[in-house]
Amino acid sequence: MAVENKFDLIPAIPSELLSQFLNDNVIVFVGNGISRLAGVPSWRELALRYLENWFEKGNLSYDAYNKLKDESDPLTLLTICAGKLGKDELKNELYARLTQFIKQDSEEEKKILRIYRYIRDFHAGYITTNYDDYLEMSTPTSEIEDLQGIEFLQPYKINLQKTLNRLGLNDKMEKARDSIVYLHGKASKLGVVEKDAVRNDIILTLEDYLEHYKDDDGLGKTFLSNVFANHVFLFIGFGLKEFEIIQHIRRPDNSHSHYILLGVSDYEYDISDQYRNYYSILNITPVFYSTSQKGYAQLEDVLREWSLNIRTARMERLKNLQNAEQKAKNLENIRRLGNGTFR
Repeated sequence: MAVENKFDLIPAIPSELLSQFLNDNVIVFVGNGISRLAGVPSWRELALRYLENWFEKGNLSYDAYNKLKDESDPLTLLTICAGKLGKDELKNELYARLTQFIKQDSEEEKKILRIYRYIRDFHAGYITTNYDDYLEMSTPTSEIEDLQGIEFLQPYKINLQKTLNRLGLNDKMEKARDSIVYLHGKASKLGVVEKDAVRNDIILTLEDYLEHYKDDDGLGKTFLSNVFANHVFLFIGFGLKEFEIIQHIRRPDNSHSHYILLGVSDYEYDISDQYRNYYSILNITPVFYSTSQKGYAQLEDVLREWSLNIRTARMERLKNLQNAEQKAKNLENIRRLGNGTFR
């Protein structure tokens, strides 16, 4: 007998969110939970590895090591390690560690690029706190198959970008579609001044974080406030413990409703209303998916289904527009025929 899940394995896309996708008004905010599905370490795991390096070099006592390991959050650990190892060394080591976890052409790399491809299929705007660039490396699904046999849709292929536009924190995401912002910097570009002069500093330590989000003119805070007020956000790869970033966003009274894809187990059903109340304070609606069968790997199935549904809805809208255009032409021809001016 099959066990019935209290939450949907693949929840439907909220109708308002789907409508905003079709209007190119959605920003997908990508957290570290996505990359972790393919083996990229969490920031806590990275911080602990730096701490272990310090301990193994013999410059840290066993008791101090255990106290820091058990009682420190990732930001605290990274700040303390940077004070000992030096910030530049920590930044360079960060990229080296990120690249060693996912080998080129490995099954892990194929998996992470596949997951991000589903997100790219949304053709939305993207903001990420991740330092890795797997989202940018992925390419959306080819829509040639979708467009075969539908002649009037052929020009639509030209408008489907295969690469993302890299924006900085001083840029405006007015036209969000197929653009990306690395909110905390991009590790693969350490020490490199890019041709488009877009280079966000890596945010690693408490000093970096406070400067980035300071009250008066923090670049990260100002940027988030502006885009949050003018777009609908979909948060993916965030959890209750990883949502402190939201405190830096000022929410206008007339702002849009936003959404978060949230993996939950059946035992959390009794407190799901409390989750909804928590996020409602932030004007965010949680969309729950069940982790009871596959764990958080279930997210891949959810993203695959959502990407297909969004693409299908786009095609349907284009067909409706074409039908409306043809109907208008037919009515105009009938009018001209009645006037004797039809050619």
